[in-house]
Amino acid sequence: PLGLRTLGQLGLKDAGFTTGGFKPAHFPLVAAWRGDRVYLADGGGLGVIDAADPRQPRLLVRDRWPQPAIDVTVSGEELDVLRAGSQPAVVRYRLDGSGLPAPIGIWTLPAGHHPAAIARSGVNVLITQHERGWQTVPPTDFSPLSAN
Repeated sequence: PLGLRTLGQLGLKDAGFTTGGFKPAHFPLVAAWRGDRVYLADGGGLGVIDAADPRQPRLLVRDRWPQPAIDVTVSGEELDVLRAGSQPAVVRYRLDGSGLPAPIGIWTLPAGHHPAAIARSGVNVLITQHERGWQTVPPTDFSPLSAN
């Protein structure tokens, strides 16, 4: 036995099962960790958690703009969030010195596409799709967004 024990817990309203078209809809909980920050993709969009003290994790930011988010990846000072739903897209963020994200770009998938996961390969984003295999998206294909 591993002897696992709970160090801390953080309730997240939009994670897991929620109301929706699939009755109930299930949104995954996918996380990427960098330093003391955990970047979380779930039904509520992108969450940033301060995990400096694992006994008392704190939700720092909830960006609902990429809602619902189904995957997240961190590469250097950039964070990519895969958004599902009727307008699937990859939203790119730049991380500031404290690890907080600011949206800087978006790449929208064509109508009828159903993304499953993303990964980074250098500067490119790899996207897997349920019916269409995978594709690579270079940074030049992202439309710029202004950070608020």
